[in-house]
Amino acid sequence: MPLLLVSNPVCGNGTGHQFVQQHVVPLLEAAGHKVDKVVVTTEPGHAGRAMADEMQQTTEITLVLSSGDGTLQEVVDACTKNHWAACRSNRKFVISLVMIPTGTANALFSALFPPTQGDVDLVAYKLKSVKAFLEGSHTIPLTLAVTSIEGPGGPRDVIGVVVTSTCLHASILHDSEELRHEIPDMSRFKIAAANNITRWYGGKVNFLAARSGHVYIYDGPFEYFLATPNVDRLEPAFQITPLKSRIPPEDKTMDAVVVRPLRDKAIQGSSEDDRKKFSNTAKAILMGAYQQGSHVDMKYGDNGAMVVAEGEYMVEYLRCGGWEWIPDDDDAAAHLLCVDGAIFRIERGGKASCCTLEEHEGPLVRVYA
Repeated sequence: MPLLLVSNPVCGNGTGHQFVQQHVVPLLEAAGHKVDKVVVTTEPGHAGRAMADEMQQTTEITLVLSSGDGTLQEVVDACTKNHWAACRSNRKFVISLVMIPTGTANALFSALFPPTQGDVDLVAYKLKSVKAFLEGSHTIPLTLAVTSIEGPGGPRDVIGVVVTSTCLHASILHDSEELRHEIPDMSRFKIAAANNITRWYGGKVNFLAARSGHVYIYDGPFEYFLATPNVDRLEPAFQITPLKSRIPPEDKTMDAVVVRPLRDKAIQGSSEDDRKKFSNTAKAILMGAYQQGSHVDMKYGDNGAMVVAEGEYMVEYLRCGGWEWIPDDDDAAAHLLCVDGAIFRIERGGKASCCTLEEHEGPLVRVYA
């Protein structure tokens, strides 16, 4: 099985490739693992093309990947689409990932290797997947999620493994990208959140139950909506879907988090005052995600105050097989869609749907952990 190394030199704080040269390559060589090919990416899409080229030569690849979640998405997207293109030849592709977390948030890595305080900056922590590979440890298969963006121009499929979102999370990722050069660390996400916290989003979500196939309709307005197929967190400390790890799923499913402001009895309408008032609740929910996922236990009291033992849950938490997001035509912000950090825009009159792939429907992508 060939050993391919792909390194994104500009992700995160831009020191990832230096880390690979100083720590990863010597460790591999000392253990007798010769890297067959090194690809240092030069532009978006480069990592995906490199994987597509390699898959023309072999069906099994071990990939050492130094990047963040965005480059990981490129790789998974390319692998899945090449698998689909080759399915008539009955070939099954197997991609074994050795992950080096050199991006900004590194959601998948931190979900597989939950850090303790201070871990994320340690060399030994960043080498955990490499050590697992060298020790021949077991691998963890990833659930692949396909998001289909439909509109008058025709559908577009995007494959991800970390998160698909609309509403506030998509707005945060959209705006934080504009802050990347000025603020390269994770604090830019909090700045983008503060700039969007009073915005509500018009639309409707149809959730597909994993086993029964029943459809559950959720009407807006929404403050927050995202779904994760593999991770319980989007940053080392931001556990937005904590039940993913507390109660591991038995099927290929996604955990979804929904926040709808009008479920708060203290909110009477959608005026600017109502939005400003609910922003305090939204902030509390997001802060709860930083407190070991405590937001999923928060409840509304009679007057909208947070309580522990009574009232409705502030967060609607679902485990589903798929969903469909239909944004209001006149709400431009509701048309933003995020897949593993990449931002897309749903055309007017369009919608986005997302479902998980069964094992026979895509390549086997697994991570040494």
